[in-house]
Amino acid sequence: MAVSPDGRQLATGGFEGIIRIHDLAAGREVRELAGHAASVRGLAFSPDGRRLVSCSGDRTVRIWDPESGLGVLVLRGHSGPVLSVAFSPDGMRIASASADQTVRIWEADRAPGPPGNPPGGGPAAVPER
Repeated sequence: MAVSPDGRQLATGGFEGIIRIHDLAAGREVRELAGHAASVRGLAFSPDGRRLVSCSGDRTVRIWDPESGLGVLVLRGHSGPVLSVAFSPDGMRIASASADQTVRIWEADRAPGPPGNPPGGGPAAVPER
């Protein structure tokens, strides 16, 4: 689970692969984010609260817009379940740790990197549709 930097939202994930966003002041769920094919293992809000990153047993890291509930980017590259995710303090990078015994650093924005690098800065980053 993760609390937004402004303290207004709580994101939770579970075994069914669904992320739930809760409005803490109202005490209720306000939206569901679906996309993972296995349990959600970790969640983190960006420092500005405009993005949410999740990781899963399906070996993916996903970036979400928590206000709209839409997926922004799917990051693929781990060969095992992804166990933990975190944003850098400036919000520009995401770190993910996997049961495949690797840690990957990803660019958090959708902009393509230098020629030959896919969006997201990872080996197989795919914009969410």
